[in-house]
Amino acid sequence: MFTSPSDTLVIDSAKLSVWRQDGAYDYGRELVPHQDTFGEWLQDRLSDFTDEIFRNVFAQNREWMWTVLGIIVILAILWIVFVVRPSVFMRSGKKADALDYDVTEDTIYGIDFPSEIEKAISRHDFREALRLMYLQTLKWLSDNHQIEWQSFKTPTQYTKEWRNADFLKITRLFVRVRYGGFEATEEMIAEMRVCQEAVKRVLLQEGKGGSYEE
Repeated sequence: MFTSPSDTLVIDSAKLSVWRQDGAYDYGRELVPHQDTFGEWLQDRLSDFTDEIFRNVFAQNREWMWTVLGIIVILAILWIVFVVRPSVFMRSGKKADALDYDVTEDTIYGIDFPSEIEKAISRHDFREALRLMYLQTLKWLSDNHQIEWQSFKTPTQYTKEWRNADFLKITRLFVRVRYGGFEATEEMIAEMRVCQEAVKRVLLQEGKGGSYEE
């Protein structure tokens, strides 16, 4: 049996080569898995989208954003100054020579407060007397479990632990003299004594007991 030429398939090598080089006919690539998962692809797209949004917002509102940032920094500084170290602004009025005062480590233990306070007053060292009276008050409050004394705490922290008007006055007098550079006077000592008596009365009324001496 003879076959006609039309029954024979002839491959056009030239066209086949062209098709192989054409990416549109590269069906095998559809079977090759992509290196990134769908989740990674979606994350990349979202990241590009948010980056573009914030880039545009910052470019359009750059001056406004820097203004807000500056206000936040200023408020943070003011909070530190007034809350943590309020004495920074207490620099006006009559001041004492800083060299006249020997700053020692403050402690509420191992001190005979009544005796040391009277010695300081007798030699007119009102600055030292006021400091000792403040520490004496802290010891009363610590002994009566109203505050938790720690050497690193600031005076403001104690006023937040025990909120009392007379104790606040005692603290302010101490801060003005110790950190504000004001000269301690005999009138300040008298005011401290009045406030101390008021503090003791409150502690006694609350029935906390405790020692009011050393």
